[in-house]
Amino acid sequence: MSGGLLLGWMKDMTLNILYSSKHILHADLVDKKGTPLSISFVYGHPNLAKREREEVWTELRNLKNLAQKHWVCIGDFNQILSQEDKFSFSHRKIEGAEAFNQTLFELGLCQLKATGQNFTWMNGHGDETFVMERLDRALATVDWINSNPLYVLRNLPIIRSDHSPIILDSEFQHPFRKIPFRFEKMWLAHEGCKALIQNSWSLNSHGSKAFQFQQKLKHVKNELSSWNRNVFGKVDIQIREKQKKFQELQGSIKIVSDLKVEGKLKEDIENLMEKEEIMWAQKARSSWIIQGDRNTSYFQTLVRHRRVRNIILQVRTLEGQLLEELGDIENHFVEFFFKSFL
Repeated sequence: MSGGLLLGWMKDMTLNILYSSKHILHADLVDKKGTPLSISFVYGHPNLAKREREEVWTELRNLKNLAQKHWVCIGDFNQILSQEDKFSFSHRKIEGAEAFNQTLFELGLCQLKATGQNFTWMNGHGDETFVMERLDRALATVDWINSNPLYVLRNLPIIRSDHSPIILDSEFQHPFRKIPFRFEKMWLAHEGCKALIQNSWSLNSHGSKAFQFQQKLKHVKNELSSWNRNVFGKVDIQIREKQKKFQELQGSIKIVSDLKVEGKLKEDIENLMEKEEIMWAQKARSSWIIQGDRNTSYFQTLVRHRRVRNIILQVRTLEGQLLEELGDIENHFVEFFFKSFL
């Protein structure tokens, strides 16, 4: 089969196809969380001619007003986005990437991080004309990404076709792992943080200088973890609670003293929101914060992208064996470093 779209779905799923053409199938459904979802299945025009390729992007742009806030586009777009999406023995100018990038920008679609194969198509030539490209991909709105932080997009090996099958799993279950301790920059905004660290560091212990240093670090870590749970608390929960009180207070102001209480509560909310923004900026590995409107949702999206990118689903050994089970991957890492350094 070549040059078209074929869509199938399970019997227990209700799918409403709102638009169909040779290059796009657009459907609405409700996901397992009960959230309205739009999915566009795309087959980009194989002809590099600007007019024909642009017709597909125009179709896609016309779907913006039809799509839900949670929108996924997936398929063979027949277009690369940058030089990193292509491997060849010759270096030719990339055509069509600028128009494709502009279309994604206008639609507010983000590229989903994929694991597995770097390239999803190859021409199969056995000489210097050999080419590999990433043509198949999945895109989504920020709302969908934030609602599905556990998504996994897999590019499978190219075997029977010249394309790689791609699989998008919106609810991939990662095995539980204890989260390592990390110092949160937002703690510094709390007046009690400095004193806590000073008191924790004053712990007296016996042994070598290195052992005493290790014990001090361990004690500070434990005290900060306990303080974060019991004193500093969950910032997002505190914000919601104070916002609720603030809303109730604004609707019942009767005397001048109520204005002072309102002002203090507003100041507390602003401080908490600043702490929350610092926390998410740190998790996003971002060293800058845009002044003005809150950027918390932006940093949350960066964090979720980075977490997906850091997931290891497959490892190929030096002998060429492909490991996919988590236990096998962990054992291979341990064995490899044990042989290399011990």
